[in-house]
Amino acid sequence: MAGPGLTLLLLAAASWAGEKRDAVLELLGAFEEPVAQKNLEALGEGVDVELMAIADDHAVPHSRRGNAVVALQFYPTDPVHTFLVAHLAPGNDALLRRKAAHSLAAFGAAAVPELAPSLADDDTQVRIAVVHALGRIEDPTARTALESRLPQEPEPAVKDAIAKALGAGTP
Repeated sequence: MAGPGLTLLLLAAASWAGEKRDAVLELLGAFEEPVAQKNLEALGEGVDVELMAIADDHAVPHSRRGNAVVALQFYPTDPVHTFLVAHLAPGNDALLRRKAAHSLAAFGAAAVPELAPSLADDDTQVRIAVVHALGRIEDPTARTALESRLPQEPEPAVKDAIAKALGAGTP
């Protein structure tokens, strides 16, 4: 799945990974509450790299990997954007895809071109996550993507999510 650019990014990430790993893993251990941005910021630089390494580490519990992807929303940088887009792609773990969609919303209108195609994804839950992400983006392009998908969406739960994201209630 990883192209040459992502491979280089992950290799660079691996060179940083480890220094703050235990502290970051501790923060990601909360099951009911997502990690707070201020707690991540208190750890200083390099946390985004740790989060990416943790998200890709299959030895880490799945819930913590998902929490790591969600926490990446606090680091709207080019490497994080590339990482999230790669993890949104079909063929990846469904939970991490949904979490990547959520975190991509932090990139605003710049994320719409990556999110919009996933409105037609085979996985209903991924489509719902993408709808929620686009609904958080206050940009006409996000709204247009949702409006375009609504009449073709076959799943009632996704239609409902789109209608709510557009502020229209249940279709």
